[in-house]
Amino acid sequence: MRSNRHEMTRHELKQDKFLFYLNKTFAYMGKYKEKIIIFSVAFVAIVIAAASFNYHKRSTETNAYNALINAKAHLDKGEFKKAEDELKQVINKHINIDAGTEALFYLASYYFNNKEYDKCLELTDKALKKIKKKNILYPKLLSYQGYCYEQQEKYDYAIKRYNEFIENFPNIYLTPDIYLALARCYDKQNIKDKSKEIIKIIIEKYPNTIWAKKAEELNEQTII
Repeated sequence: MRSNRHEMTRHELKQDKFLFYLNKTFAYMGKYKEKIIIFSVAFVAIVIAAASFNYHKRSTETNAYNALINAKAHLDKGEFKKAEDELKQVINKHINIDAGTEALFYLASYYFNNKEYDKCLELTDKALKKIKKKNILYPKLLSYQGYCYEQQEKYDYAIKRYNEFIENFPNIYLTPDIYLALARCYDKQNIKDKSKEIIKIIIEKYPNTIWAKKAEELNEQTII
């Protein structure tokens, strides 16, 4: 006799498994309906909160940079008092974002150019504590500290900053000037052998340049 049993095809087996798991899913959802609703609501709330936070962050950064651009424009026009006030506002409101750090840098630059060295040092200290060495502003801020101390005739502090600069940034565009400043400070401190040593480095490292020429001029003035 021919068997009446129907052997299921592979397609039918797949459909049967699909229905089985679908039924299990619906049963699970029915059993834990309240928990699923709570989880779904919480998930949507988290997504909305994250989107709102990102929007607020972008909006804050945009406003900060707009204020910074305005302050820089006033600097360029020579409206220093207005620029100073606006930079201070950016620093006070946005100290924890990049615009606040840039405002610290521009205000420190303004104080340095205005020979207000104590104010410049205060701001550069604050900025250097906030940013990493890989930040493009770091070497410039460090150089300001050295120059401020040198102008104040605090040569020990200046030498420390200049050596720190050379150690961390031996081959950037500011380095030749820092070498020259370091040689000057050693000379001012009457540490003639160190001054001569730095002068030799400049002449060998930057031959046929304005820095080598300045080093040679300093060398003529430096008598051991």
